[in-house]
Amino acid sequence: MTITRRMYERMFKNEEIRELFNQSHHGEAGSQLKALADAGLAYARNIENLSVRPGTD
Repeated sequence: MTITRRMYERMFKNEEIRELFNQSHHGEAGSQLKALADAGLAYARNIENLSVRPGTD
């Protein structure tokens, strides 16, 4: 989750972008950090198997 945490830290320096996100989903215990990290991991694990990824029909 280090990558996603750093990404959000950088994005949220911009107030206009920060306002687009529900901040209760972020931070140390935020669900959004884990959801994005899990999605990236799932994508990487299936990079050679496009049929298992949604939206690849």
